This record gives sequence, structure tokens and C-alpha cells, in this order.
Amino acid sequence: MDKINTIQKSYIKYIPYSGLGKWYVSYYLNPYIIESQYPLISLKEVIEPLQERIKKDDYTGELQVVSKISFNDGRIHLRNENKTGMDLYVMPVNQLLVSKINFHQGAVAINEKSKLVCSTHYQPYKIKHKRINGKYLVRVLRSDGFLNFIKYLRADGIKNEATYEFIGQLKIPLPQLAEQIRLVNSYNKRIMLAEKQEREANQIEKNIENYLLDTLGIKKLDKKESKKGLQFVRFNIIERWAVDFLNKEALISALLKGKYKIIKLREFINLYQYGLSEKSSKEIVGIPMLRMNNINNSRLSIEKLKYISISEDEEEKYRLNKGDLLFNRTNSKELVGKTAVFNENEDYTFASYLIRVVVDKEKANVNYINYLFNSPLLQYQKDMVSRQITGQANINAQEMQEFLFPLPPLHIQNEIANNIDNMNGKINTLRLQAKENRELAIEEFEKEIFQ
Repeated sequence: MDKINTIQKSYIKYIPYSGLGKWYVSYYLNPYIIESQYPLISLKEVIEPLQERIKKDDYTGELQVVSKISFNDGRIHLRNENKTGMDLYVMPVNQLLVSKINFHQGAVAINEKSKLVCSTHYQPYKIKHKRINGKYLVRVLRSDGFLNFIKYLRADGIKNEATYEFIGQLKIPLPQLAEQIRLVNSYNKRIMLAEKQEREANQIEKNIENYLLDTLGIKKLDKKESKKGLQFVRFNIIERWAVDFLNKEALISALLKGKYKIIKLREFINLYQYGLSEKSSKEIVGIPMLRMNNINNSRLSIEKLKYISISEDEEEKYRLNKGDLLFNRTNSKELVGKTAVFNENEDYTFASYLIRVVVDKEKANVNYINYLFNSPLLQYQKDMVSRQITGQANINAQEMQEFLFPLPPLHIQNEIANNIDNMNGKINTLRLQAKENRELAIEEFEKEIFQ
């Protein structure tokens, strides 16, 4: 009998009848139950729905329309055009806006812009500011502790839009108002530090571009129109007889004019090679294959790898060597032509959307060339030659070899590469610190709220 009672206690949860305010079991069996050192209160005690509506035929376009609330930062975004095909709610300043559809993903925000309107897929709420701080409210509603509780309810079958009837009965921790403000200020202090670090990193990125231009003696890039009318070109320098090509090459040469000679890529590389077209797999069998998504901001990202099983001869042929430059020949317009230098200790091969380029070390520093490939100096050239194919842009090996580079003496290339590498190191440190501060801001807030 004692054994039966033990089994019953492990599977049965007893709840006083007086506590049954919600008639769905998942609310009470939720493993993410909210607990806190502070009193728990129902949301209906601190917010109430605002019902002022504008009929779609009466909307004049004077008030801007909410487009969305972004999940990642909880900001309100507005439509480009003030038009509507449905009735609208009026959204006052300093009140709460909730997406009924995406409430479970943290789509809530305080309207800090101006008086707005929103579709009926949203619900504006009046905040009882004497009881709750608006920023504290949003921070709690976007917290992992609260969202995990909501997501469990949805996973258990409660999938309707988040109405006031549903939201109002949910409970959140409510400290005294002064304590709420302290928690928000502590959170904001870390966020402001993270934002400062991100601004510093962005400024260093701009400094890299200015440093590169100044060192090479090149004026800040200004996309000029091709010259019209008759142009004379010496016979002995013509490699391609397409008029469009001659115009582009003359324009690029003018843009890159500075202290040093302008050289085509083909003149300082030893070889190029397209990658493997065989199908790869997530299964960790064979040799890892680098793909276009592994090139990120002039660096290799050794994540989300796929693998391929090939013969020893093929592996020997396509195995990457330290110092190889990988050129992304097919991608979006913004990412096609991006490069990264391979410097890994392990064996890797590469996919057909990449081109391996081996730079002649006696003529060029591969890191210098890599930085140029990812700079505005080369972006303009890539934009001129890349072609759209089935939604993606493409640059082939022949076009790649025609790219023009300002090529100083090797010792100056080395100095430029080292200085940019140091600046990139500072950027990476600042962005890592910013990421850590954002995570700490959330962690510290939730640690105090949920216990």
C-alpha cells in the first residue's frame, strides 16, 4: 500500500480548489512555473486594454502604422506607407503594445515614438504606472523565465492569439516601484556599456578603411560615370576587345590611382582551382568541406560543417594548405566575392562554390590581398562584374583574375596587413565584450527576479 501511495504522489499533483482559476491542466503542470522572492501578481492588475479604434475607411494616413515588433530587441518598426486594409487600434505614447500572434516570442514593446496606429493583430494596453515601471514590465515579459512558461502552454495545444483574457491571468513578479527602477537601471547600465563597445568597434572598422586609403594614397571612393564619347586606348595593352570591359577597366584604374602601381590578380598568383561538386553530408564521415557560409567578414568560420568521403587522390588534390585564399564565387550580391585565408591545422577540402587562390609569396602578402578583397576598393569592382543567376550573383575565375589591386612593395604590404590585423583584434575583443555584457545584463536581471 505504501508503494502505491508513493507512485501516486509522483504522478498526481494536488491543487486547492480555490487555486483553480484557469481550467487547462498544462498551466498547473508547467515545468517552467514562475517563482520569485517578490510577490506574484496577475497582469490584469497592472495593464488594461485600450479599445480606441479607427475604421479602415476613416483612416486618413496621418498617423504612422506599426509594421512589426522585432523579437531580438523588442523595438517597434513602422510601415513605409501609411495604408491599411483593416480597422486599426490607436496606440498612445508610453503605453504597452503586444503582438497577439507573437506574444510567446517576446513581441512586446513600449511605444516611445509618437501616437501610432496598429492592426487588430496587435493590442495596445494602458500601463498602471503608479504600480509598475513600463521598462520593467517589458523586460519581464521578454525574459526567458516568462517566455519558457508561455511556450510550454503553446506546445501543449493553447495556440490562439494572445488575448487580454489569456494575458491578464498570467502572473509576474512585482517588486516595489523603487526596486523595479533599480533593476531596470542596473540592466540598462550593462546594455549601455555593450552599445558603447559596439560603437567603438564600428569606428575602428571605419578607421581601417581610412587607414588603407591613406596608406595607398587613394582618394575616398566616389562611383563615377563612365566617360561618354570617343576614347583612345593603346593597342598593346588591350587584352579584351569588349567596349564595356574597356570602359570599366579605365574607370576602376582611375578610382584606384594612388602611390602604387595597379596590378591584375592574375599577375601575382601561382594558380586557382574550383572546389568539389560532390554532395556533402552532416554525418561526420570523411574530410570536412568548407562552403560559402564558412566565409564571414574576411575570416573563416569553422562551424556548421559538412563532410565528404573521397578517394585518397582526390583528397590530395583538393586538400587546403595554410595560406590558401578562398574566394566565394556564388552568393548573394552583397556576399559574392568575399574571401578568407585558410590557416587551420586540420585537413579540410572545399566546395565548388569556392575558388582556391594561391598567391605568389614573393609578390604579395595573402592577408593584404584578403583585406583588399573585402574592402570597398574591390567591392565596387565585384558589383560591376557579378551576374544574377537564379537569384544569386556569380563571378567566375576569369573575371576574378581581372580584378585590379594597388600593389606596394612587399614590406609595405606586410606592414599594412599587420596593422589591420591588430585593429581587427581590437574589434573582435570589443564585440566579444559587448556580447558578454548583453548576456550578463539579462542573466543578472533574471537571477534577481526568478528564484
